[in-house]
Amino acid sequence: MMIDTTLGKSGEDYHQIYSVAFDEKNKKVFVFDRALSKIQVYSEDGTYKRTLPCPDLRLRIFNFDNETLLAYDDHGILSDKYSNQPYLFISKRDGQVISKLNITMNVRHSNTIVKTVVDNTGKNALLPITVTIPPINYSDGQGFVISDLSSDTIFSLNRKRGLVPLLVSRPSVQDENPQKQMLTVMLKTKDFICLRKTPIDLKMTDTNSKVSVTDIMYNFKDGSSCDPLWINNEFTIKDYWEFEAAETTENIGVCLIDTYYLSESSKAGKLQGKLQQVASNLNEEDNPVIMIANFK
Repeated sequence: MMIDTTLGKSGEDYHQIYSVAFDEKNKKVFVFDRALSKIQVYSEDGTYKRTLPCPDLRLRIFNFDNETLLAYDDHGILSDKYSNQPYLFISKRDGQVISKLNITMNVRHSNTIVKTVVDNTGKNALLPITVTIPPINYSDGQGFVISDLSSDTIFSLNRKRGLVPLLVSRPSVQDENPQKQMLTVMLKTKDFICLRKTPIDLKMTDTNSKVSVTDIMYNFKDGSSCDPLWINNEFTIKDYWEFEAAETTENIGVCLIDTYYLSESSKAGKLQGKLQQVASNLNEEDNPVIMIANFK
């Protein structure tokens, strides 16, 4: 899809993409513009359709059904001027809030940490650094998983708007320093859910620091858990995978692999099979390679 934003002043263009939702059935693209606090709606080929106003909201949006977007509002978290019910259903027709999910948090934590740096004039400046912790993820083709870093409970949300608790954190996330560790739902299938623990502190923002994450897989059938090891037989490097918030059929996970990473691995002889064939034709300008994992 190509959307022309060369002028940027016609009212039909976006200025700053914050989140995007794709309605595949109706072939519509919804772009939340953080600078304008509006949702711009385009056809699949990029033709402007309409603008939906969203005052005082900063939204992560997801396609929910023919008439509705599911949204997470993170407006005002850093300034403690946030909504205590941030999960919303937004009308695709006029941008109005139809209803809110019954998830209430007395205190909301941010996944942004602020570091003091010295700017080019020698003065101290504040640098905000955000760690990607998705509050909403698609769930095996049937609905969504909601895992808010300010909530003890991880919920499953089905297409009929039914909200069911899946797991509960102990101790409470409100009892601990929220900037020490955050929990992300990476993937949910019929049989298991995969969680990622990410430590959060200022040290991780240093140039040479590497964040050490821990994955946990919980089995719904017998209540067991383990530390999963992700292996691609065509890739000799054992590494953690980043599953994307993609709308798929049941038991499917989607990962994006950086083209530069693949190209360098190919040159070093670390790839084989079809992945080697794909990597051998890549250049640095190409989009990431999509890897689809089918869990049996």
